[in-house]
Amino acid sequence: MNTEDLAASLTLMTAPDVELRAVPSYAVSTNNGPSTEVYRFLLEAGWQASRYLTVVGSYEFTAQHGDLLGAGGGETIHNVIMLGI
Repeated sequence: MNTEDLAASLTLMTAPDVELRAVPSYAVSTNNGPSTEVYRFLLEAGWQASRYLTVVGSYEFTAQHGDLLGAGGGETIHNVIMLGI
C-alpha cells in the first residue's frame, strides 16, 4: 500500500487564555490498483479557565471516496464532536 498525505495547521491565540487551531488535510492511498481519497478538516478550541482547568472542544469532518479492497465502495462521511475538561 502507498499513501501520500498533505496537511497544514494554523494556530491562533485569540486571547491570552484562548487558542484556536484549524487543520485541513488530504490523503490518497493506493493498493495495487484500488485507491481511496480522504479529505479531513479539524477545528479545535481550548480555553484555560484556571491554572488547573482547561476546557477543550473540537469538530472533525472526514470524507472518504473509494476503498482499498476494490469493492467499488462509495463515499463514507464522519462528523465527530468532542468536548472535554
